[in-house]
Amino acid sequence: MTTIYLFDPETGEFAGSMQAKRDRFGTELLPGPHHASRTLDAPPEFAPGHVVCRKDGVWVQVEDHRGETVYATADGTEREIKDLGALPDDVTAAKPGVHDTWDERRGAWAEDAERRATSERQALIEAARAAAAERVATSPSGEISAEDLAVAVGLREPAL
Repeated sequence: MTTIYLFDPETGEFAGSMQAKRDRFGTELLPGPHHASRTLDAPPEFAPGHVVCRKDGVWVQVEDHRGETVYATADGTEREIKDLGALPDDVTAAKPGVHDTWDERRGAWAEDAERRATSERQALIEAARAAAAERVATSPSGEISAEDLAVAVGLREPAL
């Protein structure tokens, strides 16, 4: 019997194999209506992280990152790879830290001191506002300072 190798008609990705069937006269019958998505050529072994695809009549290895999470180097946005092929140039598999920006020269994430300082300052402001709001909420009426009230409702930034 003849082994037939099947591949996806759109991506060319190897999809399995099957044996040709014979009719009652012994003639081999090639299965399926999609004659363009099958071949008699066996696919080669492929490396981890790759798949074998049929391109221009030959089997080729193609990187397979489908399902992997990557991060945009422009802003650290997370996304999932859905297509076959090498990773796009504008993403990395390395997850950025909260205060990181992409260092093109090093090809890696680096902590951005200004971004970290801004984040820390914002956390201090939020903590001071929460403390002022607590003092306003728990103070007997008439004992609320104008400063606490202004900070609590966001009219003024707290003194840090």
